[in-house]
Amino acid sequence: MKNTLCAAIALCAGALPLLAAPDTAYQALRTVGSQRGAETLKHVIEVDGHGGVPEPVVWRVVLDDPAATGGVRELTVAHGKIVAEHTPVRAYGGSAQGALIDFTKLNLDSAGAFTVAEKQAEKAKIGFDSVDYTLRTGDGPEANPLWVIHMMDSTQHSVGMLTLAADTGAIVSNSFSGTQPPPVYATSTPPPVVATQDNDNVYSPPVDATPAPADDESDTDDTHGLRIGHRIKQAFLSAGKSLKNFVTGNSAANQ
Repeated sequence: MKNTLCAAIALCAGALPLLAAPDTAYQALRTVGSQRGAETLKHVIEVDGHGGVPEPVVWRVVLDDPAATGGVRELTVAHGKIVAEHTPVRAYGGSAQGALIDFTKLNLDSAGAFTVAEKQAEKAKIGFDSVDYTLRTGDGPEANPLWVIHMMDSTQHSVGMLTLAADTGAIVSNSFSGTQPPPVYATSTPPPVVATQDNDNVYSPPVDATPAPADDESDTDDTHGLRIGHRIKQAFLSAGKSLKNFVTGNSAANQ
């Protein structure tokens, strides 16, 4: 009886990591930095994850490695551990020096990127079930890192794509399928347009606005934009100039 109880406890303990919340992209990168050394982060050229709800269970971190057959090394990260490593035979097109992600310009974690995607999908009246993330450097000289976000439906078809600047959070481009058409008026003359202040900018809420309490999960037309803005602020954390600080999390704490 005692042996059976001990075995059950051991089995439950082994399952605990699987029950933990999935890592954000920052947490996955910190795992790579802590287990392979901060210098490894200087060779990151891409981070991606699939099926995020909102975070994916597994992140793939692609490192530039000229010694590898295909020029890259891929690390699979889940629940705070590197669980697999591959050196693909196929050549990777983004392994040039200019493709390396500049951590001094990386300010938006995947949690914040999801929040922006969620708000944009709401504006477009599009529903989605999961998110595929890709963090990479943009095209062109001195390009900044970008989040490319695909919003997927229950059949794993893309219903929208959003590209965000990972340094400022600005929307670079977006497209949605099935967006609602503009209204058709019964008369030939549409109603006059009344100029109003746009209070739906998640980064610039009105000065006199009072955010909803942190423990209030209600979601009304008056508070939704403010709660979204608060969530983005919490996820808008700078990686900082020091990779060592990023690995330990000190840079985020000092923001």
